[in-house]
Amino acid sequence: MKTLEEYMNDPRIDPTELEPVRRVHAIRLQMNDQRQTMKPGEFDARLRAECKAYIAEHGLSVRTADFSGAGRLTTAIARYT
Repeated sequence: MKTLEEYMNDPRIDPTELEPVRRVHAIRLQMNDQRQTMKPGEFDARLRAECKAYIAEHGLSVRTADFSGAGRLTTAIARYT
């Protein structure tokens, strides 16, 4: 598997772009190439695990709201703001 730095030098990425933009494109290409070799649910499971690890690493919390039975989205949002 190619490293992120190898993707940064990929010919599909414009070298005249700013470094942060090139990095975003490199990450996108890397994820796309990884997704090509994975089974359908495998990539989703990996992405969920990486997101959970990121959330835990940075001390974040995820707040979810149950909109079932609310009838209207606007009234449900008002309860959580």
